Amino acid sequence: MMRKLTPLDGDILREHFIALDDTSRRLRFCGPVNDRFLTSYCDRIDWLRTTIVGYFVDHVLRGVAELIVLKGYWPARAELAISVQPGFQSRGIGGHLVDHALAIARNRFIARVEIVCLMENHRMRRLAERHGAALKTRLGEVKGRFPATWPNYLTLMEEAAAEGAAMFQAVLDLPQALTPGFWKQAG
Repeated sequence: MMRKLTPLDGDILREHFIALDDTSRRLRFCGPVNDRFLTSYCDRIDWLRTTIVGYFVDHVLRGVAELIVLKGYWPARAELAISVQPGFQSRGIGGHLVDHALAIARNRFIARVEIVCLMENHRMRRLAERHGAALKTRLGEVKGRFPATWPNYLTLMEEAAAEGAAMFQAVLDLPQALTPGFWKQAG
């Protein structure tokens, strides 16, 4: 299940990043990072400029797409970053996250979505190419730009359907959350 994260999901976002192995962390953040950096990163997210989509497997956040609107550009530009936990990579999760993040960008009239990744991040490069990004390599990093498209009926419906499905799933999960002992197990 995919859904947008909110500031109330800060703890599960941090747990997702901390669960990344050293290689996944380095590829996601373009360099080695420790738990303290990840905690600080999550605390500094500007939720007014950032849309984060989470991919959940069995109610655990396993993949994240961050769409960060950059300041000072008109028409609007955004940077896209993807992370998928080890053990869940190469299952199509990254592709679903990119699809959804690009639909969100279109629906917000973001004219340019960009990625930056290390040259060795073959998964991100393949994802970007499969989604039509033009890639350029310079000094050990790859910059990509996705083609600009405007919203249409399908992108608007895709976002609405995903949000509706997440809301429906939350309602289905509510009786389980109300059972005695659930919160003791979850915490």
